[in-house]
Amino acid sequence: MVLFPTDIWTMVKDYLLSGKLEAIEAVRKHATLPYVLAMHNFKGLDNIMNYLFQKQCWIFRYLHVGQVSKIIVDTESYMQD
Repeated sequence: MVLFPTDIWTMVKDYLLSGKLEAIEAVRKHATLPYVLAMHNFKGLDNIMNYLFQKQCWIFRYLHVGQVSKIIVDTESYMQD
């Protein structure tokens, strides 16, 4: 196992992931907001996907549609528990 110094690992991670982590967090945030704010008409995979396509299209440069759908479904199931 090879251990990198923290600053080098941060640069490598930023290069390899290049926006993917930010996109994942944005999807999770938008999937949880309807539950937190009790905005029932914005819940659901279709509503959230439509919003992301219209207002947050940068996410799809980093994540595939299937990945975004899975993140939304997983987040919604967590919020419903």
